[in-house]
Amino acid sequence: MSKVRCNLKDPFPTELLATLDLGNMDGHRDSLIERGFIATRSIKSFLNDNHSIIIGAFGTGKSAIFNLMRNKSQILEVYKNDLIVTIDEQIQFEQLKEDSKKYFPNLSQKLTFQLLWKFQICRRISEEISNLENFPSNECENYLSEFLSRTGGRGGHLSILSRIKDLFEKVSFKIKAKLSDIPVDVELSKEATKTVKQIELNLDKVIENVSKAIKERDIRQSTVIIDKLDKFVAGEEYETQRAYIEALLELEDDLYSESKIGFKVFLRSDLYDRLDFSSLGPDKAEDNTLRLVWNREEIRAFVARRMYLALEDSGIWHMKNILESSDMSEYRLRWYEKVLLEEKKTGIKYKCAHYYHKLFGRKRSKRTLFEKLDLLIINKLFNSNLLHECPEGNEEHILNYDFFDTHFLDGNNSCTPRYMLVFLKELLDEANEFYFNSPHIHITPELESDDWVYNLFDSHLVYKAYIQSKEKFIRHVSKVDDNWTSHIMELLEKKGGKQTFDYKWVKKNIQFTDSEDDQALVFLIYLQVIGFCKPVKYDRDIKKRNFELPILYKTTKSMA
Repeated sequence: MSKVRCNLKDPFPTELLATLDLGNMDGHRDSLIERGFIATRSIKSFLNDNHSIIIGAFGTGKSAIFNLMRNKSQILEVYKNDLIVTIDEQIQFEQLKEDSKKYFPNLSQKLTFQLLWKFQICRRISEEISNLENFPSNECENYLSEFLSRTGGRGGHLSILSRIKDLFEKVSFKIKAKLSDIPVDVELSKEATKTVKQIELNLDKVIENVSKAIKERDIRQSTVIIDKLDKFVAGEEYETQRAYIEALLELEDDLYSESKIGFKVFLRSDLYDRLDFSSLGPDKAEDNTLRLVWNREEIRAFVARRMYLALEDSGIWHMKNILESSDMSEYRLRWYEKVLLEEKKTGIKYKCAHYYHKLFGRKRSKRTLFEKLDLLIINKLFNSNLLHECPEGNEEHILNYDFFDTHFLDGNNSCTPRYMLVFLKELLDEANEFYFNSPHIHITPELESDDWVYNLFDSHLVYKAYIQSKEKFIRHVSKVDDNWTSHIMELLEKKGGKQTFDYKWVKKNIQFTDSEDDQALVFLIYLQVIGFCKPVKYDRDIKKRNFELPILYKTTKSMA
């Protein structure tokens, strides 16, 4: 007879399934970002503040981190007292290229883009400093106030191109700046002959006064966070996008010596991998780059945390219920471990416990205490064995955590929180409908291997939700860029049971509009970017590669 007593609600209130909140897939809108936050290895590296370039595939959490920084979250403690400066405007790269030639005809594209970035960064930091109490309070802030008034005043929320255009229409001005060790002195006016009212802007002096203002206000640093530069574009637009991002990274390198100005540039990893770092040095760029990745244990933690919080918020359980209904003999809790598991995550007691855990935290068996808890939560809700469809089409059982480890991998061999959230929401919908239509079924706790469990989500319910999720994964990924939606659906329709495809097959079978670009090639590049396909036969020349769909997008017999 088990010594573990059951402290789970009996029966499980299935009528509450429709009310459970798992959060939002969009990191900018997710209300559970902070409470459901997983301190991955990538995040721990991020908190060391040693990297300016943050890269990751779709759904790895770039927008979530951006949002946490913008809101000065306590979770990102090292940055909470920084002056956070956001730049997240969508760039029209065709317009950028045309306007750059129009306004700066005598500058190279590289220097023009660096100048635009430096101007925008000077403006945005100055704007944020101007929002501080008692601004302007000293000589350096008076200089920044004057700079703002000369360049359109405070606020306005204009994009960089809109602001340059606005200035161009009103006044003649001269901009001085040092870019990549090259002194730049450029005049900008609607008519070169008319310089009645000329304004001079020295961007290096603006940077100098920004640093002084930050230091005098006893702020650690101004951290410029930049997002939304990496929408998928092709052809000439892509070349402009790449040059614009490379110019930003070179400017960041130029400003590295400014200890009071830091950067966090968020980029898609595939776009980053195609940038030219010859002027910076590839090793130097790589050393300044942090890749956001999720390992298997972290994905399990995400699933467990979201499900736990959803049930806790609905009053179904608390951590005490889980611990008391589980065999924890292997984990005789120390005082600091007990504190860490309490509902309250603030205060001196919690901080001391966190410190002790950091110094003296132990691994027992092969899992840490928190990994054990993640599996406990998963096992209390999911059947221990779930269904898996083999390549031959027959079904076999697989351990629930192995199911999560293997069945959500995209073409980049990556599983992201976004994929898991789609699945979990679909699972709740399926479960809610099933139990609503089966009022005679009551979910009561059962004893399994010395742990009390619900088995709320049985293998057939999970597999049905997984199949439905696949359809959503395909719909979502096909709409990442509307220009390719119809082509993705056409590929799936014409591929049928064909296991692999290549460039020649795509060119022959997918109907593209007439274009000077090789649309079949661009399409294949795009599919790899979004993780919709993966190479099974690799070649440096993409036209010679064979591709297949990853398990995340493969059609099961139930879907066929």
